[in-house]
Amino acid sequence: MRKHLRALLILPVLVFLACDSAYNPEEPEIRIEIPQDLLGMVHAGSRNEVQEYKLLDDMGVSWMLRTFNWSTIEPGKGNWNFADYDAYIGNGKSHGKKIFAVLAYDTSWLYGDGQSRNYISPEQLDLYCAYVKKTVERYKGSVDAWGIWNEPNISRFWTGTAAEFYELTKRAAAAIREADPGALIVGGAFNTLATEEWIRGLFESGAMEQVDALSYHPYSFSAFSSAAIFTGVQEILAGYHFDDKIWVTEVGFPTGGSYLTKVSEENMPEQVVKTIVSLATAGAVHVFWYQLFDPAERNPDDSEDYFGLLNRDYTPKGGKEAYALCSRHIPGTAYRPGLPVGAENLYNIRAFYFEGEARHTLIIWGEGDSPEPKTVRIFLPGSERQLHNPVDGSSEPVDGESTDVSVGGMPRIYTWENTDKIKVPRISVPGGIGF
Repeated sequence: MRKHLRALLILPVLVFLACDSAYNPEEPEIRIEIPQDLLGMVHAGSRNEVQEYKLLDDMGVSWMLRTFNWSTIEPGKGNWNFADYDAYIGNGKSHGKKIFAVLAYDTSWLYGDGQSRNYISPEQLDLYCAYVKKTVERYKGSVDAWGIWNEPNISRFWTGTAAEFYELTKRAAAAIREADPGALIVGGAFNTLATEEWIRGLFESGAMEQVDALSYHPYSFSAFSSAAIFTGVQEILAGYHFDDKIWVTEVGFPTGGSYLTKVSEENMPEQVVKTIVSLATAGAVHVFWYQLFDPAERNPDDSEDYFGLLNRDYTPKGGKEAYALCSRHIPGTAYRPGLPVGAENLYNIRAFYFEGEARHTLIIWGEGDSPEPKTVRIFLPGSERQLHNPVDGSSEPVDGESTDVSVGGMPRIYTWENTDKIKVPRISVPGGIGF
């Protein structure tokens, strides 16, 4: 939360002059480089439809995440079937998408009774690693990153012990390295329910010795709490020098069902922008939204059926345009936490400045559960100033460098053109400092 400064009221022009004098472009400043391929989408590309890939292009999706299920790849012992994933990768690559493949789950013949246990026993690890190695060998150079399992901290996906999962991770990473020494390997895939012991155990067991990054799913009630959970994980990983190697490979909110984390479709654009901005500026290497589509038939009590940004027939639910705006204006920029000038003087206002080569972005919103709109004065240097609407994706021109705006819970996304890095955005309160 921004520090609330109580000061004498002064004329706005003097506020801007004071801010300019405090800003020295020659001084070293923290810059967080945002990857050009920041954003991904879970379960994207699975339909293998031209319309789906056009949608992914329009939304600016760089990565597609899919589970490469062992049960599909080896439905019978020694009976390998890669046809489905061959088509998936072929289509994805032809459309310029990066692919995150998760190596997970058991297969029906493994225990002789045709039952799934979401478990690989120590005695069956060799068979699991054979599937891992064969899959990686086949798609070496086509899959851009490999994930090991999914949410092992809950019994829905892993019924073994933590120690057994650590051993699976260690063995799977070794198998991936053997098949492709240059592979990018992501381990963990924990969600919010994972205890600190789960996370620390993965490192202290030696399971992460050949792994490049940690996957985490900070599901929560709001963007604010998701970001807080993420920074808590960073604190844990700092001791292992992994705090800058965290991939958020799932995050999102259902719009129905029984989960306490559900939000309305009307509120989804706000949560999408705030979540992506908060995680990107906190240092997430990538952010994958869960997920693209709702299923064709939804159980009204099951929130898992309501995480999509679109309905199955491609009609948007809410949040699609917000995601697209983030993808157009955040990746490939540098987040500068010391700007805009004057933001540190504002109470209950969050402001984020993303600097590009020529095009820059300012995203601001009011803080709190239901923030009362507050009037602020923003100064955007340069030309081609635009205000973008996260709800419908529309844009409108902003007249003049200085303008007074009402800021509430819905983020306001401003962009402008400016190659002069000395001229930076400023923000203040008309007639004074702070609130």
